[in-house]
Amino acid sequence: MRISERPAISRMLLAGVFAALVVAAAAIYVLSNPGTGSGKPSSVSIDLQIIEDDPVQQIQHFYPGNMTVSLNQSVSLAIRNGDDEPRTFVIKDFNVNVTMGPGTTGRVMFLASKVGAFVFYSPPSVPSPVSQGRPGKYIQGNLIVTQ
Repeated sequence: MRISERPAISRMLLAGVFAALVVAAAAIYVLSNPGTGSGKPSSVSIDLQIIEDDPVQQIQHFYPGNMTVSLNQSVSLAIRNGDDEPRTFVIKDFNVNVTMGPGTTGRVMFLASKVGAFVFYSPPSVPSPVSQGRPGKYIQGNLIVTQ
């Protein structure tokens, strides 16, 4: 082997080591960032509202009534309470429980760590003079977590 051949071998070895490091770094990045490479964002923000359709009869609903997110997405919810009473928002399966005053917005974050359909709801509100002693009705919607 001639001395002039060694620099070429050294450069090839160095290029191989560099390529292996790039591949390893990319693999670590993909594994540590769920959703990367799948075309799905790893986080999502959703605006949700409690809308009071009939204040006299205390009839409310969620808008939107259904939410769909992907598995392992970090979900940021902003829940605006359009009712004239305080309301609580619950997703038991993801340990979400937030209370909002009338006309205020509650914010919560959670990880969509399970696939399936999950109920979100607001239990009946406490009767008050504003609602003429009527409790707000139980309302619910669905959270769908897909693969």
